[in-house]
Amino acid sequence: IDFTLGKKVNNPAFFFINFNCRKDPDISNKVQLTMNRFRDSGYTKDNTITIICSDHGYPDYSKETGHPEYYVKHNLSHDLVLTDDNIMIPLFIQFPGCPEGKKITSTVSSLDIFPTIFDILEKEINNNIIGKSLLPLISNNYLKNNEYHKRYFRTDSRLKQQSGRGTSIRNNTWKYIFYYDNIRGGGNEEFFNIIKDPLEKNNLIKSQSK
Repeated sequence: IDFTLGKKVNNPAFFFINFNCRKDPDISNKVQLTMNRFRDSGYTKDNTITIICSDHGYPDYSKETGHPEYYVKHNLSHDLVLTDDNIMIPLFIQFPGCPEGKKITSTVSSLDIFPTIFDILEKEINNNIIGKSLLPLISNNYLKNNEYHKRYFRTDSRLKQQSGRGTSIRNNTWKYIFYYDNIRGGGNEEFFNIIKDPLEKNNLIKSQSK
């Protein structure tokens, strides 16, 4: 980072920084240090779009899937689990004129990052692009019952031909999961009300409950 910032970079410029945060308790400080490096080099919140996101998370420790021994016992890796605690990621966006400290509670997708950047830059984008600009959400120009709350989101744990593959389809209330290989031994399908059951412990696939 210091080597790159020490060079004369033509503007506009694009930087991508990857952090390997596994088993690193100091990762937050390293991210902050990196932010400070860029700010000190003139890439400030007044002239720079800054986006921080991540790979998948890790299952909640209060559940069986939150313990390493679960994966040893079942010969699994935690990236195969499609519960929200594992697939939801942090997403931080800052740009010139962005409201500070605002928290978005609507479900969004990493596919929304690309059109959001184009919207901030006021650039036209191909209508066939998958994803939706988050700028209206950030700018408060939306209603609670608008199209953002009607969207469905898909997550896949593996590529098409890989073993252990699973797919989840989720909106703001319901979540359906299909495990192609029944990797966890509880059947291929799961269905959850993620409002009433945020830890996804009550599989409704064979239930009449709502």
